[in-house]
Amino acid sequence: MTSETQTIEGHLIKLKAQIPDMLANDDFIQPKTEQANLSADVHYHLRLIHSPSSEQAPYEASSIKEERSLNDLIGQKISIQFLKAIHCLYCGKKIKKTYSDGYCYPCFIEQPSAAECIIRPALCQAHEGGGRDPEWELANHLQPHYVYFALSSKIKVGVTRDWPTRWLDQGADAVKVIAVTPYRQLAGLIELELAEHYSDKLSWQAMLKGQVLEDCDLHKEALHCKNLLSESLTQYLSPQSTCLQLNYPIKQHPAKVKSIKLDKQELMTGTLMGVKGQYLIFDEQRVINIRAHSGYQVRISY
Repeated sequence: MTSETQTIEGHLIKLKAQIPDMLANDDFIQPKTEQANLSADVHYHLRLIHSPSSEQAPYEASSIKEERSLNDLIGQKISIQFLKAIHCLYCGKKIKKTYSDGYCYPCFIEQPSAAECIIRPALCQAHEGGGRDPEWELANHLQPHYVYFALSSKIKVGVTRDWPTRWLDQGADAVKVIAVTPYRQLAGLIELELAEHYSDKLSWQAMLKGQVLEDCDLHKEALHCKNLLSESLTQYLSPQSTCLQLNYPIKQHPAKVKSIKLDKQELMTGTLMGVKGQYLIFDEQRVINIRAHSGYQVRISY
């Protein structure tokens, strides 16, 4: 007996990725057992929101119209139909294309959440009272930040305040915090210096194929950072942090990667083989980046 097909409709936002019962912050950054290794399963939820507007932030609970566990849908047939409408997640304006994560162009150049220091933390001015919106900067960037190593086909150095969400969004196979700073700009300076020795980007194709750098010890790499940084920045290092191995809900990795964009293919139908980063992995080597379709109005059947 087959179950009845269910259909949901709304505007896409990025996938919600979680680790159930994640460790407390202090236990993760400064574990009782130094340089411990942990393993965790990643759980994903697909979310659709009501029509976007400037009156409500897109990721607030009241904005969510539909939410479904994707882990439960692995191995099942899913259909995603683009309804030929895209709206800016931050002002609700109907647009032809998005910038970054669902912005129209005016919001992209005005919103503090799309400022250049989001991509380049070393440029952050929050500690000086600057930025597009000093009040927003105070709440979001004048806060503790983490410099980390993410492992995939290579080692990536990055900065985040939002852990573990950032690591799950990137599809890292393992992560380790290497430094903790009181505000964003300092974390950016550490990242900038370490980027001379490590990549600051992951290959999304290699990530989806399941390619992982072999014989890599993130604990040893973290200890080596003391020799790579300016003396004024070494005080923020935290080499004793836990190394977290991440297990994603994937039935089969694609041998090759064919990226689908709904602007060019309005109907996407196939068997869901897995989820990693912000990508849904389908049969026939096809993948779709949900975050890249933020603001797209869709109808999803499963």
